[in-house]
Amino acid sequence: MNEENQRLLQCSYSAEKNPSELIRYIVTLLEHRITKNDKDRHTGMILNFIQISQNGFLIRDLAYIIQTIGVLSENHHDNDSFKKCLEQLLNICSIPPLLTLSSDIITFVPDMQEFFSFLGCLLVTMKEDTRKSVLTVVSNLLKNHAEQKWYASLEFRRSAAGNSQLPEILGQLLASADDQIYPDLLPLLIILTKNCMNTHKIIKTDALNSLLRRIEPTWRQRFPVTKPERPNAENKINHFEDTFVIICSLLDHLEKHRHDLDGLNNIDRFSLWNLQYAFQFYSQSQVGYLNRNNVAALILRMMNLFPESEFVVSGLAEDIVINVGKLYSFREPRTSFTSINQTATDEDYNYIKLILISIPIIAKLEGGLRILERVRIIYRLLRIISRPGHPAQFPKAHGCVIQIFCWDVLKKLVPFLEEEFIENSGPHILLECMKVNNLTEEGLTILVKCLGAINYMLRLDHKGIIINSILYNDGISILLSLCENFLTYPFFNDPVQQCLKKIFSAITMLCQFSTRENPQVVPLALKYLRRFLSPEPVETVYDNRILICLMDFIWEIIVKSENLSPVFIKEGGVHLMLDIVQVFPFPVQMITLGALVDLCEDAHCIPYLITWMGKQKVKLLPLLMSVFREENEQLQVKMDYRGRIEDPKCPLMGKYQWNQTFNGQKKLHSNPTISDLFLSARPKIYAILNLLNERYQEVVELANEQYQTFNDKLSAKDQMTMLLADNFLALKFGEAWKEVEIEFDIINFDPTQTDKKIMSSLLMRAEKWGEYLKETQSKILQRHYENEMLEEQKLYVKIGESCISEALDAVTELKYIARCIERMFRISEKHKQHNQIERSLRKLPCSEFLHRTYLSEIRATPVFNLTVSVKSNIIDEQKEEAVTPVSPMESVIKFERKSQDKIRNSEEPILYMKLGSIFYSKGH
Repeated sequence: MNEENQRLLQCSYSAEKNPSELIRYIVTLLEHRITKNDKDRHTGMILNFIQISQNGFLIRDLAYIIQTIGVLSENHHDNDSFKKCLEQLLNICSIPPLLTLSSDIITFVPDMQEFFSFLGCLLVTMKEDTRKSVLTVVSNLLKNHAEQKWYASLEFRRSAAGNSQLPEILGQLLASADDQIYPDLLPLLIILTKNCMNTHKIIKTDALNSLLRRIEPTWRQRFPVTKPERPNAENKINHFEDTFVIICSLLDHLEKHRHDLDGLNNIDRFSLWNLQYAFQFYSQSQVGYLNRNNVAALILRMMNLFPESEFVVSGLAEDIVINVGKLYSFREPRTSFTSINQTATDEDYNYIKLILISIPIIAKLEGGLRILERVRIIYRLLRIISRPGHPAQFPKAHGCVIQIFCWDVLKKLVPFLEEEFIENSGPHILLECMKVNNLTEEGLTILVKCLGAINYMLRLDHKGIIINSILYNDGISILLSLCENFLTYPFFNDPVQQCLKKIFSAITMLCQFSTRENPQVVPLALKYLRRFLSPEPVETVYDNRILICLMDFIWEIIVKSENLSPVFIKEGGVHLMLDIVQVFPFPVQMITLGALVDLCEDAHCIPYLITWMGKQKVKLLPLLMSVFREENEQLQVKMDYRGRIEDPKCPLMGKYQWNQTFNGQKKLHSNPTISDLFLSARPKIYAILNLLNERYQEVVELANEQYQTFNDKLSAKDQMTMLLADNFLALKFGEAWKEVEIEFDIINFDPTQTDKKIMSSLLMRAEKWGEYLKETQSKILQRHYENEMLEEQKLYVKIGESCISEALDAVTELKYIARCIERMFRISEKHKQHNQIERSLRKLPCSEFLHRTYLSEIRATPVFNLTVSVKSNIIDEQKEEAVTPVSPMESVIKFERKSQDKIRNSEEPILYMKLGSIFYSKGH
């Protein structure tokens, strides 16, 4: 018998105990000062425990397992038996812990977390051979599903691992682990990074830099100041696929939780060198197109998250930008980066999109504009735009998308590189593209991007360099010709509407800097106004922003021109603008009324204004009052259900303005009253009324004498609204004085007695004015109700004087005559009778044996609700038998021959009773 069996026999009493008691006893022996050196006894008991625990350890014993493995790991170098016990214990640790109760997954959560933290510490402290075993344990616990329900579930184990110190330990090991253990760490990190909390812990260990450093094989010899040499076909990238998955998970977390970037280290220059190495390697590889795109995507995301990293200094940004020119055979500047291989594949197409997207981000980096200027990026983009059919290896759809991306990039770069854009004939190329791209669907898509780029450049061209260049290249005429072409389209789809919106905006900005007036704009504007007022049935709903841009175009170019505005007025522009106000919603109404106010500065506009009549014969004043009321409703001005002022102190104040004024948090030097005047139609309506009633009162009277279309006959609702509209300015002054009083209270400013008296007098006058308006509105309502009562009484009198009963009898008689005489009524009654017969037949069991005899077949006409008495001996002598509802196939009606002969020779009318109706016949 060998020594091992002897030890087992010596400890045979322990086999009778359960594993929990045995492991507790083992821990006591290992830690007791008297028995801690009895190695043989320890080994025997541990082997016995291992023998009875081949199916796994109980989760309640994990704390003692940790203590046992800890003692063995400290002494296994000097004792081979301990080393063997340690290996066997670690093998069993790979099995999920056993549960004795369902509540164990709640009770022993801390023990499971401590177990994973302990395994992580073993990875740091143990030597290479033992670390492999520990990695196997961690891997099995995080990957393998439990086959039976009495084992701890995989979700429970992963949750415990995430809440332990294992993620931090693995993240720190990325920087120091040797090349043998490093590949085994990556799958564990892939599993742990699926949880948000674990990812946060790993990011805090600077895992991004650690992963990027180890991409290049010779990183240990170069760290931390030496840049790698240019890669060749014999080089390789270490574990890129797993590294890419982990980095993507970390970047996903940072993009969703940007607050985690606070205090996080930037990507260092050494890591960027290695990333550049991978980018160069896969760019020139013949089979690594997918990995090349993955590296480009990583660079793009890192530049977005870490803009302060040294992308420019490391040379990585220049390598990215230089690839834009690879679409063409451009002469490249000197660079350490060799050419990439391109084929007509989807990977290359996606790669080009990634490169184009990264260019605006590079422009925001420190020193990025210098690189873009050095590689002549504007020139390259213009070449791509001006040659839409090139390169030929890309499909047409891909070429269209690439061109769209180029437009988006170009418009973001031109404000910073204006001189290069002008030197390379950028405005000319841009205008030439607009001449071509307006026919096909792809052309319209590119045209939308082109026009969007123009608008973006013009808005940011504070020096006027690009504007003057576009004007020099006759840009206004080209844009106007585009508008003329779009008028020929049968309907305006979404791309056309987007084009029109951008064209009107661009022309408006260009004309503000132009010294020449183009008379073509007036008929063009009138045509579009008529087109928008009379859309085709198949057209989609118009975008209101098109009308806003068109009205801004009319306001800035036509209305403000002394030469163009009279032409616009004479051609009916005023009536069209009022039609727009009636039809379109509030944003369009507001800007249209603003243009109309400026247009009414010309007295020739007034006759057109007061003679307008819209749909449903709506006139000018009711239209303006309806717009005024709609805005009051939007602002939530306090009104009762009859439209009368509810708060005399604030008759025009909306809910938002009231909160800004009286909520106790009013900011100093803020003016809610003045702010309320912006983006509002009410002051514009007040201005129009003031022009009609004050400045051009004589013109209104003269025009009204001629046309007789302008009068003051308004409804009660319009009269109450007119009170507010006429007194709009005075009421706003009252609100302003109230704000002054509140601001004085905030700053504790005490004005002089004279000023205080004047202010209180003005405030009192404003309040009394509001009360007066409310009282006047009440009188208007009362007068309206009295008029309604008078009209109602007149109606009752008229009804009483009229002969309603005689008229009703006459109508009834006419209806009766029509039913008896008109062919239409006779046909309808016959059709009704046919339906009654059919319905009655469906209910009879022998309906299939019955014969249908319709009135149209027996040449008789039905007469309902009429009794005819005819004196005739023949009729008196006639003997009729009862007639069945529906005639059978053999007639059951038997007439006497004598009677039949008399009937044939008689010319007197005969009456037959059948089916409840009287059939009139003669000569049959």
